[in-house]
Amino acid sequence: MNKKILSIAVLAAAYISSVYVISLQSEAMIKAEFSNQQKIANSNQSMTVSDIDYQRGLFTSDASFILTIEQDSDNVISVENKIAIQHGPVMITRQGLELALFNADSRLISNNISTITASNGMTEVVKLKLMDYFSGDFAISALTMGFTGRANYMLNIAPLKIEQPDNQFNFGGIVASGEGSFIQRHYAGSWQLGALNYSNSESSFDLQASAGEFDITNRDNFLNNNTVNIKFPQLAINFSGHTFIAKDAGIDVIQSYDDDNRISLKESFYINDIESSSPVPISAIGYAIEINNVDSKVFELWAQLAPEFQSAMQTDGQFDFESETVKAATRSILTSLLKKDLALNQELNLKVMDGDVSIEADVKFVGITDNIHPMDVKNPIDFLSAVDIDLILKSDNAVVMKTPVAGMVGMYIDQGFINKDGQNLVVDINIHNADMTINNKPFPLKEQLENYLQKQKKEPASPKKMAQ
Repeated sequence: MNKKILSIAVLAAAYISSVYVISLQSEAMIKAEFSNQQKIANSNQSMTVSDIDYQRGLFTSDASFILTIEQDSDNVISVENKIAIQHGPVMITRQGLELALFNADSRLISNNISTITASNGMTEVVKLKLMDYFSGDFAISALTMGFTGRANYMLNIAPLKIEQPDNQFNFGGIVASGEGSFIQRHYAGSWQLGALNYSNSESSFDLQASAGEFDITNRDNFLNNNTVNIKFPQLAINFSGHTFIAKDAGIDVIQSYDDDNRISLKESFYINDIESSSPVPISAIGYAIEINNVDSKVFELWAQLAPEFQSAMQTDGQFDFESETVKAATRSILTSLLKKDLALNQELNLKVMDGDVSIEADVKFVGITDNIHPMDVKNPIDFLSAVDIDLILKSDNAVVMKTPVAGMVGMYIDQGFINKDGQNLVVDINIHNADMTINNKPFPLKEQLENYLQKQKKEPASPKKMAQ
């Protein structure tokens, strides 16, 4: 019997020792993450993370911090994140029995929602609903850290419904879940956006429940490899009897960086089916914008110099562009931004009048002659040689024939300004080394601009001429 008691005592001591060691590991990892979140938030001039606290226990610990978002002195949101931590190796979590390093359950509570609602002219019904919503656990999350560094997590933002005699609002909440590496700061999973509805006597907004996926790896504040998307089955807007319906829509965002700490970002938006009670000729749209090879120092400088730009805002709300402070800050940012191979690419695709129309515009910065800073350029013509531009406009011939310019198409084809490629009409514009071609034929853009500038110097446009 004594041997059994001794064995149990040894096992209990070993377990408690393991829990103690795990509690130390958990504290170190969570504090490191707090520090990282504080660094990221504080790099944004409108956000701060403060009052970080960690109370370690043997089997459980408690932690908290306050996130403050300040747009201006009259619009300050303060949210406290309270975290209950269980130490492994054995825990009972919301997901059931778990064998893991630790589990952290977080609750977000607003500390000043009553102050915000008091100053925004809301009705009493809305005030009470918002105070009840944000003062409770409106957002909860859970993270379970495995022994190998892999983590499972979930986020749940509660639904909100507000009913008034003249209008109604309903938000279905947000649920996100996935897994990743806490140590490598990699997170992947899916998220669902509940239905979002608003209606009053004159209008209504109805977004059906939507879903998306994400894959995020954070290296530091700005160097991230992120892929995020969301798909919207249907959005319906009704205003004064007019209806607009967008079906099968979505947003995709991709961010990446290379070995030289240059960031590339691509965002795309599409609606594959558009219906409207008004005579709108567009039945589908797709738009993508891509910025490549941006030096990460640009974002760091922007975060550092944002207060300088803010200080140049005049009392009348106008920006003082002549401020020496603004000039110095702008010079620093342009120095980091405008480097060779910086590129901006855009693409617009439309389904118009039963035909396809597209515009592709690619701009690449190749450098200003003699490495002159953009703010020191005397002749605007010099900017032409600093960029390579490719612009392609393409349209179904049937679409153009339904427009007011239909009668001039033949003339432009004869002059070489439009090419006919099967059923498509194409305009291909290229600018390289300040030389311009349209459909591979030279066009004297540089000469025309120089003549225009010379004319402006000799005969500046008067207010009367400009009015004419």
